[in-house]
Amino acid sequence: MPDSSRQIDCGIPAIILCGGRSRRMGRNKAELPLDGTTVLQKVESAFAEIADGLILVIGQDAAVPETSRADRVFRDENLDFGPLEGLRIGLAAASTTAEMAMVGTCDAPLVVPQVYQLMQRQLQESPQHEAVMPLVEGRHHPLTAVYRVSALPVISGMVARQQLRVRDLLEQINVLEIAEAELCEIDPQLRTIRNINTREEYQRMLEEL
Repeated sequence: MPDSSRQIDCGIPAIILCGGRSRRMGRNKAELPLDGTTVLQKVESAFAEIADGLILVIGQDAAVPETSRADRVFRDENLDFGPLEGLRIGLAAASTTAEMAMVGTCDAPLVVPQVYQLMQRQLQESPQHEAVMPLVEGRHHPLTAVYRVSALPVISGMVARQQLRVRDLLEQINVLEIAEAELCEIDPQLRTIRNINTREEYQRMLEEL
């Protein structure tokens, strides 16, 4: 469990989506070595500093990562439904204890915890919004975000209709955007939204670290 003495904005869990098949990488991204640990462990360690529990969502037919430190692990109920299915499963799990949850992915390992603290505070102060996420170069980042569990019925309805594009969700809920300039004040290199999908991207990250 996270050390509560290190928590600043506590009381909500972190959902880590880890259900992809890593087709472009050619191997399981979660278990790739990175900075003396694994990609998944690096993500979990960053969230553990600020989260009240870690919820890991894996693919329906995936093995539970042996090195994971998640408090709770859930599987997608629908095979190959993509990240919206993982978001649905994770928010449903979070809804038993919290009104909102942080969301990240196992292929974005350079999480800056203060970015999530900022998003959490902004969502707490904006009750009319159901999610907060970065907007960088005109692009939303819905898998680097904080969601209210009140968005769950919309997400569940989309999954039931097999409307599986995460970006379509943004048209159906009220989203608060974090501008790039504000994000850069905390995360100048925008590392939190940087993911690794290919061997080349992974190699560049290794070289930089």
